[in-house]
Amino acid sequence: MEKLLLNINEKLEQEVTDLKYIDENWGQLQYYGSDCPVKWPCALVDFASGQFSNNSYSYSNDTGTEQQGVISIEITIAKLKLSPTNTAAKLSQKTKGYEIWETVNRVHKILHGWKPLPESGELSRVSIQQIKRDDGIKEIIVTYSIGLHGC
Repeated sequence: MEKLLLNINEKLEQEVTDLKYIDENWGQLQYYGSDCPVKWPCALVDFASGQFSNNSYSYSNDTGTEQQGVISIEITIAKLKLSPTNTAAKLSQKTKGYEIWETVNRVHKILHGWKPLPESGELSRVSIQQIKRDDGIKEIIVTYSIGLHGC
């Protein structure tokens, strides 16, 4: 399972160059107020949930039972929002204020349909959610689903 997260992190690092910090999500945005231990913009990757079912007996793994599963993976994309986006703001400020959505779109184009492991299916976006915060951080969570075989 860790190989799945590592491959996603590596893919983001190689192909979404505007991300300044990529890591497993261990609460960097929740536990530190506005002094988050990240660089902006960032992407935090983690498992959200998973469901598994038994396939058959297998001599090739430690448990003796081969499984297949469907995993939800959350990619949290965040940026400190310092530019206004209201109608009175200059166009250059608005453009800067909406930059996070360009990053979200780049991440999606890279990950959706990509197969991170030989024994997995392709990542498929299933939801997007924006978290309202009072500290100036714009936080967007994109959830992908992926099937795993022989796990």
